Amino acid sequence: MPTKLLFYASSVFNRHIFLIPLIASLIVLSINLNKPFIGHHDFMGAFEGMKARNYLKYGFWQLKFGQITRNFNGSVKYSSLDTHYLPLLPVLISLSFAIFGVVEWAERLIPALFSILGILAFLAVVERIWGRRTALISSIFYIFNPMFIYFGSLPAPDIPVLAMYLISFYFLCDFFWSCRRARYR
Repeated sequence: MPTKLLFYASSVFNRHIFLIPLIASLIVLSINLNKPFIGHHDFMGAFEGMKARNYLKYGFWQLKFGQITRNFNGSVKYSSLDTHYLPLLPVLISLSFAIFGVVEWAERLIPALFSILGILAFLAVVERIWGRRTALISSIFYIFNPMFIYFGSLPAPDIPVLAMYLISFYFLCDFFWSCRRARYR
């Protein structure tokens, strides 16, 4: 009877291994979620928040998804367009602002979700290449890395890019693995 219980516990653990990094990253990223934008890199939060607030104020179609970086009381002057980054992050932050209001934690929520998505993609890649135990250990090291703790919920365009890079890398590896399996059938 105890061996059956141990076998069941280990199979549940193996099926739900992603919960450990998920819960750990939720705890780590929720530490400074409501911190005001006062700090070395927090100008990015104010910058992205201004773009998102202008999306709420003027609408996506009126701005033509252009990222306005200043506050205007009248008509929009298109001389203040920011063209350095794609509008994905400000658009998602503006949707978060529409749901939760214009507050710091609503702005930090979107990068935190992308960070968690990146953790899960990293876990999937490492599990596929080196196994579950290595995936769990490496994802815990990834989560408790000071750079992840500091930049994980920072509203900067780099966070969604990293998560999408890891997801793309997983699908690229999956494509190569499926080609290799098809070749040896």
